[in-house]
Parts: sequence; C-alpha cells; structure tokens
Amino acid sequence: MMVGGMAILPENTPPHAPGRPPRLGALIVPWVSASRPQGATDATGARVKDGTLQKGDLVAERLKVLIVDDEQAYCVAMSDVLEFAGADVRVANTADEAETLFRLVEPDLVIVDLLMPGAGGCNLIQRLRAAEGQGHVPIMVASGMTTLKDRNAALEAGADSFIIKPFMPKELRDAVRRLISLPETGVLTPAG
Repeated sequence: MMVGGMAILPENTPPHAPGRPPRLGALIVPWVSASRPQGATDATGARVKDGTLQKGDLVAERLKVLIVDDEQAYCVAMSDVLEFAGADVRVANTADEAETLFRLVEPDLVIVDLLMPGAGGCNLIQRLRAAEGQGHVPIMVASGMTTLKDRNAALEAGADSFIIKPFMPKELRDAVRRLISLPETGVLTPAG
C-alpha cells in the first residue's frame, strides 16, 4: 500500500536477508522505484544510473556500522537504509550484545538509542569509549528523547552527534556522511 511516497509493509513482511529479525507491526519505509530518470535519487539518496537504481557497491572496504536499539522496527529500518547504501551493518538489541559486537566487529560507526532496558544508551556510550583503546569510533545517538538535557547527557557521555527519531532515510544517510566525512557519492563506502 502506498501513502505519500511511502510503502506500508504488512505485519508479516519477511526480511530480505537471512538472520534478520522479523518485522514487527506495520513498518513505514521509503518506496524505491527501479525506474527513475538519470541522475535522480531515491528516498535514501541513492543515485540512478541508466534508468535503474544503483545499490551501494559491495566492496571489501565497506563502512562497518553497529546499530544498538531495542526497537526491532528501527533496527530493520536503519539497517535497510544503510545496507542499501553499501554499509555492512550489525545489530545489537542490548548493551551487553553491543559491547561484544563492538570488540568483534570493530565498527567504523556506532548508532545508539538512549532508552533501552538495562544499561541505558549513555551508560553504553561510556563503556564503549572506555573499551575502544587507541582509536576513536564515532558514536551517533538516534533517539526519540529530544530534550536539551537528553542531548547534553549523550554528548557528555561521549556521543559525537545526535539524530532525532523519527527521521527520513536521507537524514540518516546525511548524518552518517557528516560524521564519517564520506564523499557525496550516494554510497556509504570510503573514497579511494
């Protein structure tokens, strides 16, 4: 069903990758058309070449992103946007899972929700900062908690940027690109 350029997927829409969590409830995602004019972009900002949408390049040097959120719908939506743009995405639903994946995956970027059961987002950010060793991994907060107090707490804990839920796919891509300093190529892969 289409509503204002968005596709509303039914409750039992299967994920398009093995091992992905099932979609819970109705999820509103951008509608991606496979036939658009040359040079146009889809809702995620991906470029169109020869009249067809070009998925992000699947190269060895893909941007590695760790998403930490207990809301499955947001995990799926953010993963879809970033994977379509070429990023390699891992998802953790708890702070403990996030710490384990952080050490194993060595992500280029971490996206954290503030409000999670158990250890909250600010506590997790502090723990990740303590565990990162020599390098600095950018941490973006994606949260519906929008007060100045919430933002300041996240930044004081060690977050580098903050994006307010809900957001459009292009807003997420642009926020990632600003934080990681990637070129405006329509693809979230390092230049080179």
